[in-house]
Amino acid sequence: MAANVAHLDYDRQTTGERLRRRRQEIGLTQSEVAWMAGITQAALSNYENGKRDLPIPSLLALAGVLRTTPMEFIPALQPDRFEGLE
Repeated sequence: MAANVAHLDYDRQTTGERLRRRRQEIGLTQSEVAWMAGITQAALSNYENGKRDLPIPSLLALAGVLRTTPMEFIPALQPDRFEGLE
């Protein structure tokens, strides 16, 4: 089973909305993005609709396809959020 971001402080619905918005900004369909990211269109639909936790490998693949960073979708990944933690 792939690691996912469920343990992070994030909202699946908000993350999904960000994924959808970015996909639409660059003019790609769910099918196109899913194919390029190596996931199914159904999985992408579930992520965009906040119905499933996003596995880290899928998050990284989607960020690459959508030409951005994972932090755009899940701000909890911002490096400054981890400053001072040791």
